[in-house]
Amino acid sequence: MQEIIDHLPQLLLALGVFVLASGSPGPATLSVCQTSASLGRKAGFARASGIIVGSFFWGVLAAAGLVAALQQVAHLLFVLKLVGGFYLLYLAYKSFLSFRTPIEGEMAAPRRQSLSSLFVGGIALHLTNPKAVFAWGAVITMGMWPNAPWWTSFLIFAMAGTCSMTLNYSYAYLFSTPHAVRVYQRTKRGIDGLMAIVFGAAGLKLITSP
Repeated sequence: MQEIIDHLPQLLLALGVFVLASGSPGPATLSVCQTSASLGRKAGFARASGIIVGSFFWGVLAAAGLVAALQQVAHLLFVLKLVGGFYLLYLAYKSFLSFRTPIEGEMAAPRRQSLSSLFVGGIALHLTNPKAVFAWGAVITMGMWPNAPWWTSFLIFAMAGTCSMTLNYSYAYLFSTPHAVRVYQRTKRGIDGLMAIVFGAAGLKLITSP
Protein backbone atom coordinates (compact mmCIF):
# COMPACT_ATOMS: atom_id res chain seq x y z
CA MET A 1 0.00 0.00 0.00
CA GLN A 2 2.81 2.40 0.88
CA GLU A 3 4.39 1.70 -2.49
CA ILE A 4 1.20 2.82 -4.23
CA ILE A 5 1.08 6.00 -2.15
CA ASP A 6 4.70 6.75 -3.00
CA HIS A 7 3.92 6.49 -6.72
CA LEU A 8 0.48 8.09 -6.57
CA PRO A 9 1.53 11.18 -8.61
CA GLN A 10 2.72 8.90 -11.41
CA LEU A 11 -0.52 6.91 -11.29
CA LEU A 12 -2.64 10.06 -11.32
CA LEU A 13 -0.67 11.43 -14.28
CA ALA A 14 -1.39 8.27 -16.27
CA LEU A 15 -5.03 8.46 -15.25
CA GLY A 16 -5.23 12.11 -16.26
CA VAL A 17 -3.83 11.32 -19.71
CA PHE A 18 -6.44 8.58 -20.13
CA VAL A 19 -9.29 10.88 -19.07
CA LEU A 20 -8.20 13.56 -21.55
CA ALA A 21 -7.87 11.00 -24.35
CA SER A 22 -11.21 9.32 -23.58
CA GLY A 23 -13.20 12.45 -22.85
CA SER A 24 -12.05 14.55 -25.78
CA PRO A 25 -14.31 14.60 -28.87
CA GLY A 26 -13.67 11.63 -31.11
CA PRO A 27 -15.68 9.07 -33.10
CA ALA A 28 -16.64 7.02 -30.03
CA THR A 29 -17.60 10.00 -27.85
CA LEU A 30 -19.53 11.70 -30.64
CA SER A 31 -21.33 8.46 -31.44
CA VAL A 32 -22.58 8.18 -27.85
CA CYS A 33 -23.72 11.81 -27.86
CA GLN A 34 -25.51 11.55 -31.21
CA THR A 35 -27.17 8.23 -30.35
CA SER A 36 -28.40 9.55 -27.00
CA ALA A 37 -29.81 12.77 -28.45
CA SER A 38 -31.48 11.15 -31.45
CA LEU A 39 -32.66 7.77 -30.10
CA GLY A 40 -32.97 8.30 -26.35
CA ARG A 41 -31.24 7.39 -23.11
CA LYS A 42 -31.55 3.59 -23.37
CA ALA A 43 -30.04 3.68 -26.85
CA GLY A 44 -27.24 5.96 -25.64
CA PHE A 45 -26.48 3.64 -22.74
CA ALA A 46 -26.42 0.65 -25.09
CA ARG A 47 -23.94 2.39 -27.39
CA ALA A 48 -21.83 3.52 -24.43
CA SER A 49 -21.84 -0.01 -22.98
CA GLY A 50 -20.50 -1.43 -26.24
CA ILE A 51 -17.73 1.15 -26.37
CA ILE A 52 -16.82 0.43 -22.75
CA VAL A 53 -16.64 -3.32 -23.43
CA GLY A 54 -14.37 -2.67 -26.41
CA SER A 55 -12.22 -0.40 -24.29
CA PHE A 56 -12.02 -3.00 -21.51
CA PHE A 57 -10.88 -5.60 -24.04
CA TRP A 58 -7.86 -3.52 -25.06
CA GLY A 59 -7.28 -2.54 -21.43
CA VAL A 60 -7.05 -6.15 -20.27
CA LEU A 61 -4.64 -6.99 -23.09
CA ALA A 62 -2.51 -3.97 -22.20
CA ALA A 63 -2.48 -4.88 -18.51
CA ALA A 64 -1.44 -8.43 -19.40
CA GLY A 65 1.38 -7.11 -21.56
CA LEU A 66 -0.12 -8.42 -24.81
CA VAL A 67 -0.62 -5.00 -26.43
CA ALA A 68 3.14 -4.48 -26.53
CA ALA A 69 3.44 -7.76 -28.43
CA LEU A 70 0.58 -6.84 -30.75
CA GLN A 71 2.21 -3.52 -31.62
CA GLN A 72 5.19 -5.43 -33.00
CA VAL A 73 3.02 -7.39 -35.46
CA ALA A 74 2.78 -4.85 -38.26
CA HIS A 75 0.42 -6.75 -40.55
CA LEU A 76 -2.16 -7.27 -37.80
CA LEU A 77 -2.22 -3.56 -37.03
CA PHE A 78 -2.50 -2.85 -40.75
CA VAL A 79 -5.58 -5.09 -41.04
CA LEU A 80 -7.04 -3.50 -37.91
CA LYS A 81 -6.55 -0.04 -39.40
CA LEU A 82 -8.28 -1.05 -42.64
CA VAL A 83 -11.25 -2.60 -40.85
CA GLY A 84 -11.56 0.37 -38.54
CA GLY A 85 -11.25 2.84 -41.39
CA PHE A 86 -13.96 1.22 -43.49
CA TYR A 87 -16.25 0.93 -40.47
CA LEU A 88 -15.85 4.66 -39.82
CA LEU A 89 -16.63 5.35 -43.48
CA TYR A 90 -19.80 3.27 -43.06
CA LEU A 91 -20.77 5.41 -40.06
CA ALA A 92 -20.05 8.51 -42.15
CA TYR A 93 -22.38 7.21 -44.86
CA LYS A 94 -25.16 6.60 -42.31
CA SER A 95 -24.69 10.09 -40.86
CA PHE A 96 -24.84 11.55 -44.38
CA LEU A 97 -28.12 9.76 -45.05
CA SER A 98 -29.47 11.15 -41.78
CA PHE A 99 -28.21 14.59 -42.80
CA ARG A 100 -30.27 14.40 -45.99
CA THR A 101 -33.42 13.44 -44.07
CA PRO A 102 -35.40 16.44 -42.76
CA ILE A 103 -36.17 16.29 -39.05
CA GLU A 104 -39.90 16.20 -39.83
CA GLY A 105 -39.49 13.09 -41.96
CA GLU A 106 -37.28 11.39 -39.43
CA MET A 107 -39.67 12.14 -36.56
CA ALA A 108 -42.56 10.74 -38.61
CA ALA A 109 -40.61 7.58 -39.44
CA PRO A 110 -37.95 7.23 -36.74
CA ARG A 111 -34.97 4.99 -37.27
CA ARG A 112 -35.44 1.71 -35.48
CA GLN A 113 -32.33 0.15 -34.03
CA SER A 114 -32.36 -2.57 -31.42
CA LEU A 115 -30.38 -2.03 -28.25
CA SER A 116 -28.34 -5.13 -29.07
CA SER A 117 -27.31 -3.75 -32.47
CA LEU A 118 -26.29 -0.44 -30.86
CA PHE A 119 -24.30 -2.37 -28.25
CA VAL A 120 -22.51 -4.50 -30.85
CA GLY A 121 -21.87 -1.40 -32.96
CA GLY A 122 -20.21 0.27 -29.97
CA ILE A 123 -17.95 -2.76 -29.49
CA ALA A 124 -17.04 -2.76 -33.18
CA LEU A 125 -16.29 0.96 -33.08
CA HIS A 126 -13.73 0.52 -30.32
CA LEU A 127 -12.27 -2.86 -31.26
CA THR A 128 -11.40 -1.54 -34.73
CA ASN A 129 -9.79 1.62 -33.37
CA PRO A 130 -5.98 1.24 -33.42
CA LYS A 131 -5.67 4.43 -31.35
CA ALA A 132 -7.31 2.59 -28.45
CA VAL A 133 -4.55 -0.02 -28.63
CA PHE A 134 -1.79 2.57 -28.37
CA ALA A 135 -3.66 4.68 -25.81
CA TRP A 136 -4.06 1.79 -23.39
CA GLY A 137 -0.47 0.68 -23.94
CA ALA A 138 0.79 4.20 -23.22
CA VAL A 139 -1.36 4.63 -20.09
CA ILE A 140 -0.29 1.29 -18.60
CA THR A 141 3.35 2.09 -19.34
CA MET A 142 3.12 5.60 -17.86
CA GLY A 143 1.64 4.31 -14.62
CA MET A 144 4.28 1.66 -14.05
CA TRP A 145 7.49 2.14 -12.09
CA PRO A 146 10.71 0.10 -11.97
CA ASN A 147 10.25 -3.29 -10.31
CA ALA A 148 6.53 -2.65 -9.84
CA PRO A 149 4.56 -5.74 -8.73
CA TRP A 150 2.64 -7.64 -11.40
CA TRP A 151 -0.74 -6.41 -10.20
CA THR A 152 0.15 -2.73 -10.75
CA SER A 153 -0.91 -2.82 -14.40
CA PHE A 154 -4.30 -4.24 -13.40
CA LEU A 155 -4.68 -1.52 -10.77
CA ILE A 156 -4.11 1.07 -13.49
CA PHE A 157 -6.62 -0.75 -15.69
CA ALA A 158 -9.22 -0.69 -12.90
CA MET A 159 -8.72 3.06 -12.35
CA ALA A 160 -8.86 3.90 -16.05
CA GLY A 161 -11.75 1.51 -16.65
CA THR A 162 -13.79 3.22 -13.95
CA CYS A 163 -13.13 6.56 -15.60
CA SER A 164 -14.15 5.14 -18.99
CA MET A 165 -17.47 3.95 -17.58
CA THR A 166 -18.11 7.25 -15.82
CA LEU A 167 -17.33 9.36 -18.87
CA ASN A 168 -19.32 7.34 -21.40
CA TYR A 169 -22.39 6.90 -19.23
CA SER A 170 -22.28 10.57 -18.27
CA TYR A 171 -22.29 11.58 -21.94
CA ALA A 172 -25.19 9.18 -22.60
CA TYR A 173 -27.17 10.64 -19.70
CA LEU A 174 -26.45 14.31 -20.38
CA PHE A 175 -27.16 14.17 -24.10
CA SER A 176 -30.45 12.35 -23.59
CA THR A 177 -31.94 15.05 -21.35
CA PRO A 178 -35.00 16.90 -22.74
CA HIS A 179 -32.98 20.07 -23.30
CA ALA A 180 -30.27 18.22 -25.22
CA VAL A 181 -32.89 16.44 -27.34
CA ARG A 182 -34.56 19.76 -28.21
CA VAL A 183 -31.21 21.24 -29.19
CA TYR A 184 -30.50 18.20 -31.35
CA GLN A 185 -33.86 18.46 -33.07
CA ARG A 186 -33.22 22.13 -33.88
CA THR A 187 -29.70 21.51 -35.14
CA LYS A 188 -30.08 17.96 -36.49
CA ARG A 189 -28.83 18.57 -39.99
CA GLY A 190 -25.77 20.46 -38.81
CA ILE A 191 -24.88 17.80 -36.24
CA ASP A 192 -25.39 14.91 -38.67
CA GLY A 193 -23.37 16.73 -41.32
CA LEU A 194 -20.56 17.29 -38.81
CA MET A 195 -20.68 13.63 -37.81
CA ALA A 196 -20.42 12.57 -41.45
CA ILE A 197 -17.34 14.76 -41.86
CA VAL A 198 -15.71 13.59 -38.61
CA PHE A 199 -16.34 9.89 -39.27
CA GLY A 200 -15.28 10.23 -42.91
CA ALA A 201 -12.07 12.12 -42.12
CA ALA A 202 -11.16 9.67 -39.34
CA GLY A 203 -11.83 6.70 -41.59
CA LEU A 204 -9.76 8.06 -44.47
CA LYS A 205 -6.94 8.94 -42.09
CA LEU A 206 -6.85 5.39 -40.73
CA ILE A 207 -6.86 3.84 -44.20
CA THR A 208 -4.22 6.14 -45.72
CA SER A 209 -1.88 6.63 -42.76
CA PRO A 210 1.39 4.68 -42.94
